[in-house]
Amino acid sequence: MANDLPANWTKHVDDDTGNIYYFNTKTNESSWDFPIDLSLNNEDDIVNWSEERTKNGDIYYSNSITGEVRWDPPNGFVKLEVVDLSPSDIPDNWECIMSDNHEEYYYNHITEETQWEKPMCIEMLEQQILMNDVDFDGDHNINMSSKDSNTESSVTDDSISSSIEEKPEDLYSFIKNMEDIPDNIVELISKLVESYSLETFAESHFNYERKGLLRSKSAVDKLMSWGADPLTSSLLLHDDSDTDYDFNDTCIQMFRYVQSFMRDYRDRNRSSTVETALEILMPLFSRSNENGKLTDEVLAQICKQTTNNPSLDSNDRGWALLLLILCSFPPSEEFLPYLLSYCVFNASEEVPGKSANFARKAIIACTRSYRLGRRIDPPSPMEIEAIVRDFPINVRVNFIDGKYIFVQIKPWTTCDELTLDVVKKLGIKDGRPFALYEVASQGSSNNNNNSSLSQLQNNLLAPSDRVVDIEGSWYATQSEAMKKSNEFEITNKDKDKKDQDKQLVMYFLFKIGYFFPIEESSADPAYVELAYIQARSDVLTARYPTTLQCAYLLAALMLQEEYGDMIGDFDTEDDGNNNNPTFAIENYISADHVNADEEALVRSEILKRYSKMNGFTRLDTQLTYLDYVKSLRVYGSVFFLVEPQNNKAYPAEVILGINGRNIVVTNSDTQEYLSVIDIADVISVSYSAKNFIMVIAGDEDNQQDRLYFITPHGREINYFVSAYIEFAKNN
Repeated sequence: MANDLPANWTKHVDDDTGNIYYFNTKTNESSWDFPIDLSLNNEDDIVNWSEERTKNGDIYYSNSITGEVRWDPPNGFVKLEVVDLSPSDIPDNWECIMSDNHEEYYYNHITEETQWEKPMCIEMLEQQILMNDVDFDGDHNINMSSKDSNTESSVTDDSISSSIEEKPEDLYSFIKNMEDIPDNIVELISKLVESYSLETFAESHFNYERKGLLRSKSAVDKLMSWGADPLTSSLLLHDDSDTDYDFNDTCIQMFRYVQSFMRDYRDRNRSSTVETALEILMPLFSRSNENGKLTDEVLAQICKQTTNNPSLDSNDRGWALLLLILCSFPPSEEFLPYLLSYCVFNASEEVPGKSANFARKAIIACTRSYRLGRRIDPPSPMEIEAIVRDFPINVRVNFIDGKYIFVQIKPWTTCDELTLDVVKKLGIKDGRPFALYEVASQGSSNNNNNSSLSQLQNNLLAPSDRVVDIEGSWYATQSEAMKKSNEFEITNKDKDKKDQDKQLVMYFLFKIGYFFPIEESSADPAYVELAYIQARSDVLTARYPTTLQCAYLLAALMLQEEYGDMIGDFDTEDDGNNNNPTFAIENYISADHVNADEEALVRSEILKRYSKMNGFTRLDTQLTYLDYVKSLRVYGSVFFLVEPQNNKAYPAEVILGINGRNIVVTNSDTQEYLSVIDIADVISVSYSAKNFIMVIAGDEDNQQDRLYFITPHGREINYFVSAYIEFAKNN
């Protein structure tokens, strides 16, 4: 296509999507597609135009001289009548099938005829693909290759060895150190891989020993171009390609899945998009692919099928599949620069269809997966649909009080990045204390009230974990639970509903995770409100034990915060205007401090203190409440049951209470405080899946004590202690 815009046309960027569109200042017409000069009225030009169809039946028009294509007919174009082809002359009607003896034969779905020889119409189509003199040829043949196909290729051992570049250290260090994704990432990556091309990689890494009728080597341009035929061996040259027949068979089958996903293979029992995607993804998640060679193979197969692809729809689906895989797996270190070079080349605005958009996203996904590593669990069906259809991924984030918000994420968004997004969305000025937790409960998350949420199983999520990885593990867990429940036949409807209510529900919880010794400020009301809600929940559930007198005062502050100044007889019948409402006592004081016989006395004590709080604003009340709660010794502590291994002064089991100031060691049986370790005295920490080790300063000069604990929560303990040590050093 021409790079110059026709007269009166200007190029713009859409604010909502970031995509390029075009506007005609004379006609006020706008278009997503590159505008074509409609002034072609010369008869000599018109005869060079012909009507074509894509594989999915869409009509377009191509110029055999200029190579120009367009969806609308040129001015003066008259369709020429053509003779209908017989079913045997249409390539799409033929399918290449591999026999049990690994021999290829061809089957026509319309005429039901079979033959060993390759049909003439397929031979002609392949010749058209190789003779890509123009960007669009034959059946909408999109030339995605940067290589000049008119240049004769002569591949020798010397040329292969001389074409292998040195590894771009700048590229690898750039990706590893890239914490945030820059807006101009395509431009930056382009400069780092400008000396790389997929053609060079193909010359040295593709498997040219193709076994066919003639048993001859395939040309580079043919082997790396789209094909309707199945593979007879792996596309890449692997060390054990000639001996590992199982791996070769897997590569052949994976290519069939790729063709099926791209709709290049007419499978009579075609699965859904999600099912076919999972057929491709699941072998990549297997242990046999820990070395990643099957990942490189499939990525190379997709690159092949998106080069000179004769169908826009197929090409777009191929790029969507490439993005889907790169969201879960990085390519090998050797393949990385070549694959990025291929993505950069196809990220051009002039590439038709959705491919350029997918290519730009593939660059980001490739760099993020290389930095974060391969995923643990397969993506959920919802994630697959969102990536393939280019839809946003919405994540629900809950709060302690049962409220929630939805946040849009990318497949590569980490838990730390999602936490920062929520902080910004809520307008919190100091987001350092907040963290993301994984919560498991029975039934819907909507049914959890303020007091029950804090008692559910909470797991602090690693900041570097992908959000979609967490959701993928949830989907796997819930699918397994659903599978087990379906093994039992349930006929009673009430029992059905009861079991449904008990289904495992998992979701994200946003709350304060790190209780740094900082003062809450009225200048950050969003932070104060969330801290107040969390502290209130911890008091009501007795996570923070209080004296009875303190409980009365805190309950009165809750009433002031909720209702404002007391007006009239507060605890009498409601007048309908919320001036003198009654209150449910269990919502304001822990059950440990009240029983049925003493409820009237407790209510009276709370109201007596509430009556003295007139004039307190809602924000003042929240800050006062937090001041009282922060005076509790256990405020902000997280507790872990551990087994000491090298300290005879400790019993077999102790509780570690960790907060921003110290680590309190408590006897798990008697609740007696055994020792208090100041955070400033912690020299170093380390952990494994089964233990946590802490080195602290001893009583004497230069003395160090090493404390060793058996625990399955070593990673989580390490997160808290390390965060508090870092805060103490910098403040």
